[in-house]
Amino acid sequence: MESPLKKYKTLLEINNINDLAYDTLFTKYIIENLKGEEKVRQIDSTDQESLMRRVNGGYPLPGFVYTFIYPPQPGDEVVMQLGNSEKRYIDYIPIMFCTRTDGHLFKGINFNALPNQERVKFLEIYWSEYKSFFKDIEKETENDKLAINNKYINLASSNQGQGIVDLFSRKASANFNFAFRSYNMQKVKQLRMVEYSEWDYIPFYDPKNAFKKMNQKQIHDLYWKMRGNI
Repeated sequence: MESPLKKYKTLLEINNINDLAYDTLFTKYIIENLKGEEKVRQIDSTDQESLMRRVNGGYPLPGFVYTFIYPPQPGDEVVMQLGNSEKRYIDYIPIMFCTRTDGHLFKGINFNALPNQERVKFLEIYWSEYKSFFKDIEKETENDKLAINNKYINLASSNQGQGIVDLFSRKASANFNFAFRSYNMQKVKQLRMVEYSEWDYIPFYDPKNAFKKMNQKQIHDLYWKMRGNI
């Protein structure tokens, strides 16, 4: 797996890259809900997701990216404080990097809330911190071997998940905690694990109608306004 930043710069040259990202991360995972051999054939990827289901039923693990439907209930609004004003929004279709599981909750970074450049920074930092894991990941996934970043999982499981996010933010001069969210597994619908080969599309993904009360541009503008609070 090559550097996410390098891959990002390459994909920027593709005219319809945003449409490809939407088709891969939303249409095929959420709308068409492709799984197993059908997913491999249509998305042209490996199937780590099926392997994970056999191991632990597909329950979220730190170090993986997930997308899912999260029908909001009272109290599920994201509340952001900007000075004396309060901003609220709802994200029906998060796409998140899991940093920790805690009973019926799983926590992590919802990439939808981060501007494109900041998503690249997060993926690049994670890749660079665990280069030894990513070095042979394509060989493992193409041979139907489950590729789990045990080093990261062990750190996250020892209550250091939040500390890792803070460290990543400092190294990237970013505010990844802006997108830190917690989700109740009992409310999650259609949990899908995003294949490693599809991570390349994350910086270009616009969930479009997934937000309510604010749109993605407004949320990203809010990120930059709050950017100094790190």
